[in-house]
Amino acid sequence: DDNNDFNSLGIAAAKNASINDINALVLNACSITGTLTVSTKGDITQSAPLSVTAGSSFNAGSTNSIALNNPANNFFSVSVSSANNVTINDSNSIVLAASTISGTLTVNTNGDITQTGVLSVKFASQFNAGGANNIIFNNPDNDFFSVSISSANNVTLNDTNALVLGACAISGTLTVGTKGDIIQTGILAVTGISTFNAGSTNNITLNNPANNFSSVSVSSANNVTISDSNAIVLATSTISGGFNLTTGGDITDTGPILVTGPTTLSALGHDITLDDKNDFNSLGITTARHVTINDITALVLDASTISGAFTVNTSGAITQSGIISVTGASLFNAGATNSITLDNSLNDFSSVSI
Repeated sequence: DDNNDFNSLGIAAAKNASINDINALVLNACSITGTLTVSTKGDITQSAPLSVTAGSSFNAGSTNSIALNNPANNFFSVSVSSANNVTINDSNSIVLAASTISGTLTVNTNGDITQTGVLSVKFASQFNAGGANNIIFNNPDNDFFSVSISSANNVTLNDTNALVLGACAISGTLTVGTKGDIIQTGILAVTGISTFNAGSTNNITLNNPANNFSSVSVSSANNVTISDSNAIVLATSTISGGFNLTTGGDITDTGPILVTGPTTLSALGHDITLDDKNDFNSLGITTARHVTINDITALVLDASTISGAFTVNTSGAITQSGIISVTGASLFNAGATNSITLDNSLNDFSSVSI
């Protein structure tokens, strides 16, 4: 009945259960072998574990919260038709069905977190699946504001527009696909490869110096800025704007890097070795030790300061737009039919080989 008014309610055993309440409701221990539907005009909370074999659907209204935070809960899938802030805990894996949340979303599990319907969350979302479990939100119509990952193995996040990444600790891979900018507000630590796709007109700005990526691939983006606290491996990337990378360790590559705009690299006291079939427009080295750059076409060298050796191999002309300072030996190879023009009077080479 739509006019029910329970204080608290428990279900010792039932197949399918549907409960309506005209204000807030506390769920006591429930054991349901089918589906559970709860609709209220107030908060939905719990006092004991909930066990539901099939789908659970909750509707508290957009100004009311849902707090189902008992770690012994055992849901199969959960859908939130309408609620403000939502917290869901589960003792193993959980499937998130279509949900519309006007506040925050927090989900903690001891298993995988996946989805079957679009997730729309107006404010911050935080997920914790445990270091051995995966989080897969691959519906392209998802609409998160920000996402934090307390702990997970492999993580996939898709979003229909821009996305803010909060603090993330990921023991596997990270894949993020959006139709808007990708930015961050917290440190990102990813043990496996990170793959980002923002679309060719959108920017990726992951510039927290405490980030710790293993390797990064940019499938598509406009301007890209990445900072890393130590070494980083660049996998195959296509960047339609500029590329700015600052690290506290070596910079290497495992696939071609295509950058239409200017590229600026900084690896203070460390080496830069980008020797794949790369295609840079222009490239500058803010600071690094030994540097090796390969390019399949012409290359413009922007202002660069290199404390070790500098090797440049291209299949086109090598020119410059800024001052080049190299403490060690410099080697340039443009091919027999291409020119090398490094004619800035303020260049400072130690030795040069062609």
